[in-house]
Amino acid sequence: MLAISREVACFALAATMLCASATVAQTEADHAAIARAALTEVIRPGYAAFGEATSALSGKVDTLCKQPSDVALKEARNAFATTVDAWSKVEIFRFGPINEDHRFDRLFYWPDPKSIGLKQVQDALAHRDQAATLPYELSKKSVALQGLPALEYLLYGDGGDALAKGHQAVDGT
Repeated sequence: MLAISREVACFALAATMLCASATVAQTEADHAAIARAALTEVIRPGYAAFGEATSALSGKVDTLCKQPSDVALKEARNAFATTVDAWSKVEIFRFGPINEDHRFDRLFYWPDPKSIGLKQVQDALAHRDQAATLPYELSKKSVALQGLPALEYLLYGDGGDALAKGHQAVDGT
């Protein structure tokens, strides 16, 4: 018969007690309080910050379009970075209003393993698709053509620096 040392027996007993106490602690958690705290302390403030960032970004991009300059491009890029930072804090919450009308994908179509978004943005630029510059018309197009990845390409991709010189990506923009 196999002899068990006193130390191994004590360790096994302690481990069993630790596991049992962890189970009790888990069942005592107030899940409703945790959900309320997540909503009021993380989710709502996170989306509020994201809303503020997107409003600022919209203003900076509008300025870049109307008064192109190196400063306007830099400010638009900085506002974009702030928006992406704010988005990164709430993108993990894939429930609630973000799921309505494909909002999540409209904001952040990712992953895009076949580069559909990039191809569609490049195609819209190559064909000077005026409809892609109109919010209502853009909303009817593919979600891959909308949102942060598409704007990232416009600001940082091929020809992004030309925006500071007033070169239009598409006529009228």
